[in-house]
Amino acid sequence: MILHSYNNIQDINTGCQVPENGLAPLLVYNGYESEELKRRVGRFMIRAFRGVDCGLAKGFRFRWFVLTESPEAIRTGIDFGVEFHRFLVWLRYWCPDFQYIVVEHRQGDKQRRNWHVLSYGSDKLPVLAMRDYWLKHFKSTVTGMAEVRDTERAVLYLASYLGSGKKFVRSWQSQGWVFRGWIGWSKWYRRRFSRNLEYPSPRALVSLSLMSAAEREDVALMSLMKDEASQGLRHVLPWAQLAVPLD
Repeated sequence: MILHSYNNIQDINTGCQVPENGLAPLLVYNGYESEELKRRVGRFMIRAFRGVDCGLAKGFRFRWFVLTESPEAIRTGIDFGVEFHRFLVWLRYWCPDFQYIVVEHRQGDKQRRNWHVLSYGSDKLPVLAMRDYWLKHFKSTVTGMAEVRDTERAVLYLASYLGSGKKFVRSWQSQGWVFRGWIGWSKWYRRRFSRNLEYPSPRALVSLSLMSAAEREDVALMSLMKDEASQGLRHVLPWAQLAVPLD
């Protein structure tokens, strides 16, 4: 399996090409004007590609769709957050493995919003039922649903909305997009075990995503034991001994 190498991305702080292993957390494509925008796009790209790598490693297909907001939904004051949560609960009854990353932005009049969703999970999404559900509960349509053949291009397209000024609202991902608690786990690893304050490699996160929660807990415990055995010396965890074969 080939993980994304981020060849066109640079470290904000140094301007140098970032190596494939031990990627910095804030990576950006050249051309963005402000440091704030660079950081926003960088965080999004890391989270998006980490989830893509995990979804591909699990053998899932990716799909793209857009949840829209109609004038009727705005006029009646339907709460998107409430309906989106209910939508996920309903959808996961059919597709328990459904995971996603979302970018929310405003349309030309800056009143109506769209939610662009890149997802993976169960191969057979109930497309017609999803459209009927959103129309019934949010008075709006769902467009798209095509299978994504080029995941890198899809992520770059999503990232372009982050540079759309005031039209961009926010982005977020499901807790299982990589694995539950992966951001906190990565920070813990960096603080406790990395000699050069590096974050876990993409391959390490993929390996962890293929484990159960109990297995990840054992990895953390083993890491602590190794740390104590080395009398508190900071060291890099030997991921080669832990990695699940991906090729």
